Amino acid sequence: MAPTHPTGYHERPSVTPSTATSAATTASAGARCRVHTIGQLRIVDDAAITFSRPAQRRILSILLLHAGERVTFDRLIGRCWPCSPPRTARATIQTQVSSMRQLLPPGLLTTDGDGYRIDTTGVWHDVTAFESACAAAVRQARAGAWHAALRSSNRAASHWTGEPWIELLDDDFAQPAVARLRELRVAAIEVHAESLLALDRALEAVPDLEWATREFPLRERLSSLLAQARQQTGSHAEALRSLHQLERALADAGLEPSPALRILEQQILHHDGVETPPYVSPERRRSA
Repeated sequence: MAPTHPTGYHERPSVTPSTATSAATTASAGARCRVHTIGQLRIVDDAAITFSRPAQRRILSILLLHAGERVTFDRLIGRCWPCSPPRTARATIQTQVSSMRQLLPPGLLTTDGDGYRIDTTGVWHDVTAFESACAAAVRQARAGAWHAALRSSNRAASHWTGEPWIELLDDDFAQPAVARLRELRVAAIEVHAESLLALDRALEAVPDLEWATREFPLRERLSSLLAQARQQTGSHAEALRSLHQLERALADAGLEPSPALRILEQQILHHDGVETPPYVSPERRRSA
């Protein structure tokens, strides 16, 4: 399981929980309800709805993971009891769903043939909002629109209030969705730092990057950005130390530093001017 941080980007959160709640409320104005599956599972209608029964949280999480699709009883049973479901499995699910419907906004959880469906019409979902903010940040960074990229990456941070799909973290079927959101989060952290560096605000980027490089020690881009931030603030020795720590971590993992990292190290070593390179998406970096 990947390391997590409860809010924002580092120990002194850029976005506080109250700010995150305010941002979600503003963004979801006019929505039928708000669904949160990053961090604590909850539905917000007129008030926050939480679920004390683990079985209810699991069933609802499975349905929300497949929001807009029909999830049959057989599929639900297989995912709730992957080894040996009890003979009462179908009745248990029906009982739990019946109890949840008394709490949920009308029409959110519907019966659909031999199963159930989450009707997403008019529903604000933090996962969708997070993905949208991350995509905007990456797109704006590619265009060099650094002020906009900074705003979008901050908005992405406001939606990250904990691990996503926490009721399903140990389930293989949920891993692609979890991994995708974790990757987007790191990309947003990178864009946030890149934007600050491009706007000559390197000092502000250092705390976020120090935390991020501890959390993701093999992420070359993060360590490169930390070195650049320290270089821009005049801490040349600390900049080199950032790169050396990364090189040791890569060596321990049997990996080699990239040529770009070697070039950056030489630039810092000779106190050359280090410019923030153009944004390169994780997909392009992996294919390079």
